[in-house]
Amino acid sequence: MAETNASCLKISVTDFPDFITIRGSPPHISVTGMMVTVFDILAQHFSFCYQYVVPADKLYGDVFDNGTATGIIGQVNRTEADFTGILGSTLKRHLAVDFSEPLFMDEFVVSYKRPVLGSDIAGFLKPYTPLVWLLIFLTTVLIFAATWLTLLGRAVLSAFFPSDTVEAGECHPAGGRLDYLAATRHTADLSAMWTVSILFCQDCPWAPVMWSVRVMTGLWMVTAFILSTVYRSNLKAKLITPRISLPFNNIHELVESKIPVFVSESNYVHQTIMAASEDSPFGQLRGQIFWNMEVPKVIRNTYAGVHATVSTLSSFMFIEHKVFSKTGKCGLFVMPGRILQSPPMSMAFQRGSPLKAKFDVVIRGLKEFGILDHLLQQWVSNFTECLWRGTTQTPTALRALELGDFYGLLSIYASGLVMGLLIFLVEVITKPKTWQVEVDPFSTGPGEGQCSGLVTAGPMEIPHSS
Repeated sequence: MAETNASCLKISVTDFPDFITIRGSPPHISVTGMMVTVFDILAQHFSFCYQYVVPADKLYGDVFDNGTATGIIGQVNRTEADFTGILGSTLKRHLAVDFSEPLFMDEFVVSYKRPVLGSDIAGFLKPYTPLVWLLIFLTTVLIFAATWLTLLGRAVLSAFFPSDTVEAGECHPAGGRLDYLAATRHTADLSAMWTVSILFCQDCPWAPVMWSVRVMTGLWMVTAFILSTVYRSNLKAKLITPRISLPFNNIHELVESKIPVFVSESNYVHQTIMAASEDSPFGQLRGQIFWNMEVPKVIRNTYAGVHATVSTLSSFMFIEHKVFSKTGKCGLFVMPGRILQSPPMSMAFQRGSPLKAKFDVVIRGLKEFGILDHLLQQWVSNFTECLWRGTTQTPTALRALELGDFYGLLSIYASGLVMGLLIFLVEVITKPKTWQVEVDPFSTGPGEGQCSGLVTAGPMEIPHSS
């Protein structure tokens, strides 16, 4: 137990959620956290009392070239404290203090407000991959071209080799000439209408008669049936699948996002960022980092999405555990790419202190018997709820359809209506003053060589009666 006695050992501490959490102001402070249990075990084993001291700057500590140090490292180095709470044992800090046996190995992570599941406007495209969509488009063009060339070829041949069987859109003229332009346009219209109608499972008024066309269109009908069946069966599943957009996945995306990043001053990540070259990812992040001593405010702002926070993974687990215990919700996600491996987490002692060797024996035993891991799990027991809910990975659970899921399909439908309206307006504006009846391109005059179903050239004007 912590006491206020001049003969008690002094432990220099600063906030390290939730290993050490300080409330109040010196000298009237209360300290909670997992490390308090470790201090009590050591105090009971070696029969000593202890009291807490807090550095004025509330930092972990930097060591400068002239040998001076700040934060809790500085207090121990100046013999103002006997040892510290937990912190990273870096090479530079080793120049000023001695470190104990490592208590934990950890890593630094970037946490931010968890993005919410949203509708995917492009969900109707997800049943097929981009490559499959490209192949469908190319196949459609190929079927159109093959059908068109087949019809056009029969129309041309019918002009020279008349037969009793006539395909829709072709005939043999009664001794006249063939209008190639009109025949080309007409067969192209038929081919496009048939190809697109079959692809979208719509009725088509034209049915092929000759085997040369039937083989081509029959193959296309089977292909279109398979494509449409597979598409419909997968469409609903793809629309229901949640869409989540992470604000960043790695350091490069974090830099590009321009999101402010909280980094505790003088910790290992802060030292790495400040020492990095300007063209490196850490150096580019330098303009986004900030620091303040209001830890509760930092936590609130992180959950609100005001800024991101760099912390050890264990601290992140502590915070999520505490918030979930109070609210039943997990509000943060961890950047998939880890930012930096943490140095070993240890306690610092005065150089040559006899306490180090004694404490190392106990710390080693606590680790080997799994007591430290057990204590850690007690403090983060509810974090597992956030872990399976997708704290560090993209959620894959299905959800109910929303109106936004159909925006993509509705936008295509609306675009078609607008395009059709524009075409209609253009036709109305440019409509001639007389009605036009088109003449069969295969005929030489009225009543000769007529073929039903032809769109022909050579308009014949009929006065428009009012």
